[in-house]
Amino acid sequence: PSMILTHIMTYLDEDMKLDSQVISRSARHFFVSHTEWTFEARDPVSEKRARRLGKFLSSRKAHTELSIEPQNDITHETWRLFINLPNITMRLRNVTSSCLRVLASEKINEKQRTNNILSLNVRNATPHICDIITRNFSNIRELGLVNINNINALNGILQCCDSERLVRLDLSSSRQGGKLLTRDVISHLVNACPNLKSLSLCRRVEVNDSSIEVLCMLKYLTHLNLSYSSVTGNGLRKIVSRCSDLISLIASRCPSPNNLTVEENVVETSKLKVFNLSFSFQIVVSTLYSIAKSFTSLLELNVSYLHYHDDDDSSDETIQNGIVALSTSCQKLVRLYLDGNRIRASTLAKIGRTC
Repeated sequence: PSMILTHIMTYLDEDMKLDSQVISRSARHFFVSHTEWTFEARDPVSEKRARRLGKFLSSRKAHTELSIEPQNDITHETWRLFINLPNITMRLRNVTSSCLRVLASEKINEKQRTNNILSLNVRNATPHICDIITRNFSNIRELGLVNINNINALNGILQCCDSERLVRLDLSSSRQGGKLLTRDVISHLVNACPNLKSLSLCRRVEVNDSSIEVLCMLKYLTHLNLSYSSVTGNGLRKIVSRCSDLISLIASRCPSPNNLTVEENVVETSKLKVFNLSFSFQIVVSTLYSIAKSFTSLLELNVSYLHYHDDDDSSDETIQNGIVALSTSCQKLVRLYLDGNRIRASTLAKIGRTC
């Protein structure tokens, strides 16, 4: 039955999915005709795997969402095979400059490329790569510009791309530092991309509480990553209070994420489901009580390896009580990460009884 095959498919990696279609006619029919199918290749896809995958997908009648990390050896012919598939949208991860040049060449049909490539994430957004994106991928809906550090390149993309179509933008940096994302740049970004739903500013230390005032103007924002930034608890409280659709907030390694108590009307309407404060420093134990009071609808909370303020009463007893308060107030919690905290067995037993 298709329900059982659908469940089995969730346990298989990509190569096993391709092999399983030869088991029986019913399995083959399922893989060819099954509606909505997401194929995510975890390992980089070589030319050989790409040809095999393309041949299989060409026989499918239903829509397929393909997520791959392409290797440099994929040729024009194989890319044309993917681009010309009628019922496919592609998400490309960690794309290198040489791979991007092949994709942007004249040998690839521009209209098909525009329609089929939904998401593009480049490994290192140099000015040359940004220029290729500007000229060839203007209708992209999800864009990752990791390590971009050139303001002219960023402005060029925002001006030439259909910014109103852009719903996900990744401006993370793999190395700490940089001065690209000043308040003025973020203000220009928000005005150019008003429909952003997901934004990642990981390791952008220049992003601070002043930047949050501007980010609060993104009324459709649902996912925000501020890890390793300079945003404090005041900024986090503002973004939660003003962005009513926010579902996921990642604030790992942020300085002093305290003062998180929000107003009662925000508590009642908040949609926040995922909150990550792991490895944050200069935190006070009362922050645990603030989270318990303000974010009662959380499904996932990460408070691992918190570094408590030296002047705070961070005794074992107060930490235990704070953690128990979290588990008691957040009744919907499915995942609670507590690694690196001083937790007694009796505290774990209380958490087990309440969650």
